[in-house]
Amino acid sequence: MGCIYSDEELQARLKEETGADASGIRFHTFKDLEENVRAQVDKIKSSPFLKGVPSVHGLIYQVEDGLLRTVI
Repeated sequence: MGCIYSDEELQARLKEETGADASGIRFHTFKDLEENVRAQVDKIKSSPFLKGVPSVHGLIYQVEDGLLRTVI
C-alpha cells in the first residue's frame, strides 16, 4: 500500500490543519509501494556511479506481520 495523499493533497491538508504553508515541501508521495520500490531499484541499477555493484534489490517491511518482502 502506498500513500493515500498526493503531494498537493498533503500540502493542502497541512495548511488546513496548521495554517502553515507547506507548498514548498516535496513529500515524494506515491500510490503503489511495490511499483515505487521497483522504480527506485531500477534507478540505482542504471546509475553510472554504481556499475560495479553485483546485485540490487529492494525490501518492503510488512508492518502487519514483521516480515520483509523482497522486490527485485
